[in-house]
Amino acid sequence: MKTILPLFCAVVIGGNPVNGQSVRGLVTDAQTGGPVRGAWLVVWSDGVRVDSVQSGATGLLELIVPTRVPLLVTVYHVAYEAAEMELTVADGSRPFLNIDLQPSGVRLNPIHVTARGPLEVRHLRHVGFYDRRDQGNGTFLTRAEIDDFSPQEVTDVLRHAASVIVTSNPSFGRTGGVGGRDMRRFTVRITRGVGSFRSQVCPPLYFLDGVLLGSDEEVVVDEVLSVTDLEALEVHRGASIPAQFNVTGSSCGVLAFWTR
Repeated sequence: MKTILPLFCAVVIGGNPVNGQSVRGLVTDAQTGGPVRGAWLVVWSDGVRVDSVQSGATGLLELIVPTRVPLLVTVYHVAYEAAEMELTVADGSRPFLNIDLQPSGVRLNPIHVTARGPLEVRHLRHVGFYDRRDQGNGTFLTRAEIDDFSPQEVTDVLRHAASVIVTSNPSFGRTGGVGGRDMRRFTVRITRGVGSFRSQVCPPLYFLDGVLLGSDEEVVVDEVLSVTDLEALEVHRGASIPAQFNVTGSSCGVLAFWTR
């Protein structure tokens, strides 16, 4: 369900930029009034994405938009209902958008485990991670190996996994993706076969702690899982896919994430 937002503009007479006008805004929680970090604001003109920006820790954001043309502004966050507004920016104005997002469900405070030791090893051994690694099939990354990459997001980890290809998503923000619009900033693909057949790529299935989430076409992996919670990763494809991950749609390959 989308929320139609009123537009509040604080206009200051200034210069007349040729290419566009700066627009600033603040994204807040409609219930608590606090800032919302990580919300995506996407600007559209006649169905074409003009630009996008993500709110920071203070909820503030800023981007450049064209003037004197009707624009559609859409705002998305995994924990909130999507919102949209219409906007036309006059030359010399400096609009400020107050964006209140309605929570979409019950949100739990994150729990971050900072201590590492035998508990993580016992957990991975219990789920069969080390047994599958010892069999020599697939690609396996432990937390110690993940930390070597200094990743900021899960897709940063996937870039270091063999047979996995991460690329910018040209359809980001367009209609028809996850939740009505495609909010995947990156697409994830697995190569199939070897040699001359490596050019064949397809979207993998995601498993989180042994539970099927869906394919890359359905899941925004960077929103579902924080890299700080990732303890280990498995990549399987083809005939080497273990029985517990060998489900309908897994013929391309699977990425199995284990959390702390």
